[in-house]
Amino acid sequence: MFPGGGGRDSDDVTAGQGFLGITGRDTPGAVLVVEVLPGSPADTAGIESGDRVVAFDGESIVSMEQLSDLVRHTEPGAEVEMVLGGRDGGRTVSIIVGERPVG
Repeated sequence: MFPGGGGRDSDDVTAGQGFLGITGRDTPGAVLVVEVLPGSPADTAGIESGDRVVAFDGESIVSMEQLSDLVRHTEPGAEVEMVLGGRDGGRTVSIIVGERPVG
C-alpha cells in the first residue's frame, strides 16, 4: 500500500513474476500512477507520477488490482504496450516487464 494515498503497489507479487515498479490508485476508467520506483521498468519506459494507465497489453484497465493481476501473469522480459493518459494527453509506451526483485 502507498502510505496516505490508498494506493496499491504493482509489485505486490512473488519472485519470478512480472514487475512494473509503480504504485497506483483507482480512478474512474484508469489507474493513477502515484509513484514510480527509480530504475524500474516503468521508469525506463518513461512512465511518471500523474500518468493514468488506461490499457495494458490491449486490455482496458479499471483498477489497480486488475493491473497488478495482469502484470503478475506477464512473463518477465515480455514487451507490452501500455496506453497512458496524463497531463500532456494520451500516449502509448512500450515497456519490458521486469522480474519481481527478491526482498
